[in-house]
This record gives sequence, structure tokens and C-alpha cells, in this order.
Amino acid sequence: GVLDRSLHGAVLIALGLKEQQDAIANPWRFVFQQPDEPERLLPTGTRITKVYDEAAGELLILGEPGSGKTTLLLELTRDLLDRAKRDDKLQMPVIFNLSSWAIKKQEIAEWLVEELQTKYQVPDELGKIWVYTDQILPLFDGLDEMDSNARPACVDAINAYRLKHLVSTVVCSRKVEYLAQTKRIALRNAVVVQPLTRKQIDDCLLYTS
Repeated sequence: GVLDRSLHGAVLIALGLKEQQDAIANPWRFVFQQPDEPERLLPTGTRITKVYDEAAGELLILGEPGSGKTTLLLELTRDLLDRAKRDDKLQMPVIFNLSSWAIKKQEIAEWLVEELQTKYQVPDELGKIWVYTDQILPLFDGLDEMDSNARPACVDAINAYRLKHLVSTVVCSRKVEYLAQTKRIALRNAVVVQPLTRKQIDDCLLYTS
């Protein structure tokens, strides 16, 4: 219901998305000595859930401030929750804000258990079961909200977590802050939210007028 409340009945604009392969750590590129792939603008109206599926659940979402990154993350979470309700074998999607990770700089799994308890009131023992048996699908937001000196360590912690836990993972961040560091998150694909076109703005104004 968070997505519905955040929109307040407003129209949900289909945001443009563009792939950006150089934003992620892709070791296979070096094995096969492939040249850097060019950025690819995805077809208008491509849903974030389709991009997530094509990335096999390993996705980095980048964008400028106010571009709609978090709304896309909420939209994706809603779709994944619907899937999990229909199939109890699927992992439970949960949004975690990475800004609090910088306080203790723990292993991600340990931090997830604490976040489940403090943010979602999940008992500690139950949270441990969910996290350490890979029943949680983490969707990370707010990498850009922590101090810039903490971001490389956070990226390393996420990559280390993914080596131990074979779970789908989504990370959402402002583009400039993420690309300003040399560390890259080891995910399958990255997309950048595109600025609204003049037509999208005009259509939105007509709808709300």
C-alpha cells in the first residue's frame, strides 16, 4: 500500500529506462574480452518488472534526484509481493534503506536481521531464519544517502553477501553518487531512469487538470 499512498491518486508515468552495463561488475566481460557494450535505450513503456525478469533478478537502478527511482522500486516490490503471495516457494521481497548500514558497517546478513526487527517488527529469531535460509529478497535503496567514504565498503559488503547467499538482489541509487566511486556492485544488469519527455509532461498535466 505504500506505493498507492505515495501517489495520492496521481497518474503513474511510464518512465524511460536505459541500460548501462559499465555501472556493474561483470567478470565475464573480461573472460571473453568483449568490448564495452553500448548503452541501450529500452522501448517506451518497458515495465521495471520485465527488466528485473530479464536480469534474472539481479538489477541496479540508477537515476537523478526526483527521477522516480524509488517509485519504480516500490512498483517492482508490489509485483514481487503479488508473486510471492501466489507461490510460497518464492523469496519475500523486502525494501531496506542502506543509509543505516553505515552506522555499524556490519555484514549484510547480520544487518538485515536487525533491520527486519527494528523496521518491520520481525522477531530476532524469525528474522535469522528468514535471512540465513535465503527466504528474503532484498531490495536496497539509499546507497547515495550514506557518507561517500562509506559507500565503497557497503558495495563490498553487498558483493560479499551475494557470494554467500544465492538470492535475487536489487539496488537503487542516485546515478552521480554511485558512478563517482570506483567500486561496482556485481549484478547482471543496470538501468538508468531517463528524464521525462515533453510529451510525458504535457500528458500528465492534461490528466491532472
